[in-house]
Amino acid sequence: MRLTPDARQDLKELSVLLRNTKRACWAFAVYNTSTIRDVALKSLQRLLKPIPIFDFTFSSNQRNPLAYLDTLPPKARERRAVIIFFDVERADDKVFGILETQRETFADHPHSLVFWTTPVGRAQLARKAPNFWAQRSGTFDFTVKQEGEGNKRNKGKEGNKGKREEKMEGKGKGRKKKRKGLR
Repeated sequence: MRLTPDARQDLKELSVLLRNTKRACWAFAVYNTSTIRDVALKSLQRLLKPIPIFDFTFSSNQRNPLAYLDTLPPKARERRAVIIFFDVERADDKVFGILETQRETFADHPHSLVFWTTPVGRAQLARKAPNFWAQRSGTFDFTVKQEGEGNKRNKGKEGNKGKREEKMEGKGKGRKKKRKGLR
């Protein structure tokens, strides 16, 4: 599977962000298939060489996002690195509370954080850790259309757009008539 042109552009922008940020930043990479996530990750690793990249996966045993510091080699704790977080949407609410209340702790470290998440996880983060979400450096979209999804989306958008334009035209005409009536 290949990245779409939009996803390739987002990958480029994400790599520029991670390469040029000297101290803490965090970003969200949204995906809907693990295959496309893995393709994007391999490309990202190539683009970021020689910056070290470390993975951290949330689980029922690993719920504290700050625990990534304990998994790093001692020298890497104080040096620039990229930390890739997986499965935040599978974690319990404790994770969101830690992200929300400890965002300054994350900012004190020289690591750039990338949270790979599904659209559902993105919504959870925005809702359950709104200040952490607001402090992000970017959101990058690696979602791909699923089979049969493209037709539904296009029909819905065009149908709604037409209705919206009709309503706006109707309102505009109504306003003109009202103004004429007031004179």
